[in-house]
Amino acid sequence: MRISKLKRREHISEFVPIEKKKIKSEAVCGYIFVLLPILAYVVFNIFPLLISFTIQFFSMEGYNLSTLEWNNFQNFKDVFTDSDFYLSLGAESLDEWTVYRATGDTLKKLAEC
Repeated sequence: MRISKLKRREHISEFVPIEKKKIKSEAVCGYIFVLLPILAYVVFNIFPLLISFTIQFFSMEGYNLSTLEWNNFQNFKDVFTDSDFYLSLGAESLDEWTVYRATGDTLKKLAEC
């Protein structure tokens, strides 16, 4: 016998052959039954979740994934500046309100407060 196939016992100076573990058909069936629900969960839950999260940051023509184009968060800008979005949440539009924007030195003064 070759030495690589032998295992040395610490308390005895003789070599004992290593027994190969045989994979039983019951174990294979068990692994298949465990892996099938996990695979289904990944395919039907995780994969669509990752795709929908990724598509938020791209522009796309129809449902054609080959036309994906990075849009620099334009989808989010469009949603949050659209009055229909706020109306769908139940917000009321107030005509007397005006939007103001602080930039430059004014913004720095506000940040220091």
